[in-house]
Amino acid sequence: KLSQVADPEARAYYERLLNDHTYARINSTHEFSRHFNILKFLNITPKAGAGYTGYYDVEGVGANNRFLGYAGVDANIKLHRHYESFNVESLGLKGLTHVIKPYTTLSHCNISSSNVMVPQVDIWSDEFGTATSNPMSLDLMGFSGIDSWGTWSIWRMGVENSFNTSIDGNAHRIFWWNCFIDYNAENPMAADRFSNLYSLISFSPSRELSFYCNTQTPTFNNGDGYREYTCGLSWQPLAALETRLSYRSLKEHPIRRDAEQVSLQTNLRINEKYSVACKWRWDIEHKRVPTQEYSIFKKSGAWYMGATLFLRNNGGKRETGIGLSFTLAETGSALPISLF
Repeated sequence: KLSQVADPEARAYYERLLNDHTYARINSTHEFSRHFNILKFLNITPKAGAGYTGYYDVEGVGANNRFLGYAGVDANIKLHRHYESFNVESLGLKGLTHVIKPYTTLSHCNISSSNVMVPQVDIWSDEFGTATSNPMSLDLMGFSGIDSWGTWSIWRMGVENSFNTSIDGNAHRIFWWNCFIDYNAENPMAADRFSNLYSLISFSPSRELSFYCNTQTPTFNNGDGYREYTCGLSWQPLAALETRLSYRSLKEHPIRRDAEQVSLQTNLRINEKYSVACKWRWDIEHKRVPTQEYSIFKKSGAWYMGATLFLRNNGGKRETGIGLSFTLAETGSALPISLF
């Protein structure tokens, strides 16, 4: 309940987030970029952009207009070494190329004004929490929290490693590791100067089997203050069957509850027209299955049609839902649709 939130700023924040009054919002964002290759090894991409968001008929506020200016630059260098003698006949792997790419990104935004009383729908805030724990996008077009636009200067530094080989003459990335951290020279959405240290790893010894492990941990001055580990595997034992198993742990997040969960997903293609999918998520701490999904899909011409049954257990409250989806896979003579 909002009445139990002691911090008045946090209470006001959630009141705006849960606003149930009608209003209108218009947003327009534009970005321009140009890539330069210097001395055949240094890649630089300067970027500039601008955005506008207008709020109209907001109760107690009226109208609010905000303008945003953006400037940024991406820079990286690529170094590589090829190992011709690498050969794994059992997996069909031949040749190996190691590519290391140190990179950096500078992002600066400046907003004309910001009225905190407008509704907060698409937000990004490390202080009060967001629906995601993924790293913040430093690209203007990739930043989805348009209600959290502000003035910031952020510097991202990282190193990306990849090992590339070939399977039956086709390129295949066998290993990839991306490690980076943000320095917040000015960032109202971050609690500290430094972000967590992010480490994203994937390993694919074959086309049918792949592993991944994504982690983020506090570093300098306790970073973002929480830890997250997500690991999993994807296995395709048959051409028509794919299985995914993952584990996720979240600890000490400023607003989200500690969690340990295991997810299992299977996809089976019955024939050229029909396929089915199932997904389960197991909460280790509470020993229950919060979500179950059972889906069936049919391909009809250029369309994919699907029906999904959702079963949710929100700690005592059970919910059941049905979802229908229609996806256009290709243009052309997409109609009429044959249902059977």
